[in-house]
Amino acid sequence: MRIAYLVAGLLVLAGATSPARARELPKPFVVAHRGAGDLAPENTLAAIRTGIELGVDVVEVDVRTTADRELVLMHDDTVDRTTDGSGAVSQFTAAQIAALDAGSKFSAQYAGERVPTLAAALDLCRGKIGIYLDIKQASLERVIALLRERDMVGDAIAYIYRPIQAVERKRLEPRLAIMPGPGEWLAVQGLPEVVARSLEAEYLDSHVLYWSKQAVESAHRGGARVCVDIMGPTDNEQGWRSAMDLGVDGMQTDRPEALLAFLGRAQGRPTKPCSADNGLAK
Repeated sequence: MRIAYLVAGLLVLAGATSPARARELPKPFVVAHRGAGDLAPENTLAAIRTGIELGVDVVEVDVRTTADRELVLMHDDTVDRTTDGSGAVSQFTAAQIAALDAGSKFSAQYAGERVPTLAAALDLCRGKIGIYLDIKQASLERVIALLRERDMVGDAIAYIYRPIQAVERKRLEPRLAIMPGPGEWLAVQGLPEVVARSLEAEYLDSHVLYWSKQAVESAHRGGARVCVDIMGPTDNEQGWRSAMDLGVDGMQTDRPEALLAFLGRAQGRPTKPCSADNGLAK
C-alpha cells in the first residue's frame, strides 16, 4: 500500500495542483483517538461527548458497513473486543448491531451503551466539533452523502488507504479534506510533498516516529498540514514537545485531557487516567 503512494505521486506530480484550503483549526489541533476512547467506550456517542466536553478540536472514529449497508462506528472487523456480541460487523444487520452492549466491557458505568450509526455520530458532532473519519470498510460515496445531508463536508477529514480514493474524492466531493498516511515512506526525501501535491491532500498522517523535521517541511511545501499519531509510549509531555519541535500541525492522542492541559487549553471535567497501548494501530 505504501509503495502505491510513491508510484501514484511520481506518475501525476507534473500535472498536480495544490490541495484545497483545509478547514480552520488551531495549531496544534488535538484529535481524540476513537472518540476519546480511553476515557469512555471507544467509537461510541459517550466517547464523542467526552471529547466535546474536554474541548478537543476533532474526534476520530472508525467506519464500517453492516450486512444491510448501514454505516456504523467500529474499529475492528469483528464486534468481539468491544461488545457482548461475536462475529464480523459485516454479518450483522443494523438492528442486530444496535442491540449489542458496547459499554460494559469498558466499565459497568457504561452498561447499555450502543454501537452508534455514523449518522448519529455526525448529528452529535454537528456544530460542536470536527470529525476525522477512518473509513475502514465503507463506501466513500455514502459517507459523503451523510455529510452533505448535514452540511458537514467542511467539518470532516477522511483518512484514505489507497490513492484511488483521492481520485474518487475529487470526483464526488472535492471539498472533503483527505489524509493519507505514507508511513515508513516518509523517509524518502521529498516524498511528503509528492504525496500531498499528487493526491491534493489537505493533511498527511502517520505515527510521529516516522516523521522528521525535514519530512514535515516537505509536507508543508506540498500544501498539506501534518497530523501525527502520538499514541503509545510517545503520548506524554516529552513526546508532545518533540512533535511540536518538528513543526506538526496536529496530534492524535489517547490522552486528550492531559494534552489539552499541556497546551494550556484544559476546560473539561476530570476523567480517569489512560491505559497502556502500543499506539501503532489506527
